[in-house]
Amino acid sequence: MKNVKWFLPVIVACFGLFTFTSCQDNFDLEPDGQDQFDDNFDDDGDNDSDNGNEGASLDSEYGVAIYSVDGQNIIKTDSKNVNPAWMNDDVKHQDIWEMVTTLIPADQRRWMTTFEIFDGGQELLGYVYNVTSDLTSWNFALGIDSAYPDGQTLQTSGDFIHTIIHEYGHIMSLNDEQLNPNSNSCDYNPGEGCARTDSYLNDFYNRFWADISSEHSAISEDDYDALYDFYDKYDDRFVSDYAATNPVEDMAEVFSYFITSDSQPTGNQIKDEKIRYLYEYPELVDLRNHMRATTFAMPEPGNWKRPNCKKHRHIATF
Repeated sequence: MKNVKWFLPVIVACFGLFTFTSCQDNFDLEPDGQDQFDDNFDDDGDNDSDNGNEGASLDSEYGVAIYSVDGQNIIKTDSKNVNPAWMNDDVKHQDIWEMVTTLIPADQRRWMTTFEIFDGGQELLGYVYNVTSDLTSWNFALGIDSAYPDGQTLQTSGDFIHTIIHEYGHIMSLNDEQLNPNSNSCDYNPGEGCARTDSYLNDFYNRFWADISSEHSAISEDDYDALYDFYDKYDDRFVSDYAATNPVEDMAEVFSYFITSDSQPTGNQIKDEKIRYLYEYPELVDLRNHMRATTFAMPEPGNWKRPNCKKHRHIATF
């Protein structure tokens, strides 16, 4: 399995050389869920590295509105009418954006240049992708049907909070300050470029993945039994089943536990060590403190719907 690949056939949006990371709910890899695991896997093809089209666009299947980000404000640049009509409500879009700006301070949002609202059909929760190949600009997208499951009440806790945290974890670890998109010589390359020597991912990979990376890479993308067995074999290393997908998703899930846990874990398993590892970065501790000081209710760590996610699409055509 090359870098990435636990995908669902129901989500097939393609972006030219974009990192596309999205999460869906109801993904469970418990041992008695083996059949669901098999059904929900889909091959994404090769991890191409061609330069593709740059720019954020409103996805034709899921998109409702897309906004440019201007500091604390968002300005609508494209939209379409969808049913039910409440999804078109600009006030609801603004309220969702306000949740993002409340949770994530301005200096940590400097890579977010576009913000997207979409209808995830109660499955797709959120996604991010790089708008430019230099990794300086990112689109942050959230499902309005997840934010307003009853069409009226904004969710300020639980799964939706986890979605914002998890998706920001990708921007935090994949931006231009963390990866060098113009280099192919490094310990770890998730596809967009090389993890810089002082990056979160480089250290994370060398500490927690280097010894199992060859075993992981040797697994065929469509060998679902082997993929499940890999997770099952190393479940002491991963905070969630989806974290076993690759180092990038592992980082985002560990980041989610780091933010939502009341204190550092005291266990001696590798998954505990991964969470403690993030405490080594003062700027991440500051970010954690900021997020936890908001009025939003943090979900109980791990007590969220399993993300049925896509990661890293490098498709050269729309």
